[in-house]
Amino acid sequence: MKAMQKSTHEFLPEDSAPESGIKLFKDYAILRFRSHNKNTIGLRWRSRKDVISGKGKVVCANEVCKAVGFLRSYEVPFTYMEKSKQKKALVKIKLCKTCGKRMMASA
Repeated sequence: MKAMQKSTHEFLPEDSAPESGIKLFKDYAILRFRSHNKNTIGLRWRSRKDVISGKGKVVCANEVCKAVGFLRSYEVPFTYMEKSKQKKALVKIKLCKTCGKRMMASA
């Protein structure tokens, strides 16, 4: 099942109603720093749980950071492969000062 999900997943779905029935909130993304490679980051859209908790909007968008307030908005060019095609998107992320510096250092 996981292989099937990977092959059919779209970061920016063409249609607005995903087959899974899970509503994604695409105003801001959630960021994950990849520990095995310091120069890469992972991104995902905010889930309902993230929206309710304020993650990515009033709480730092780094998955493991809990900083609140004084967040800075970044628009990050994101290039990814999907269905053997290279795609690009401009993604908004709100990060605290520490995570913002870390993201910029990995760019």
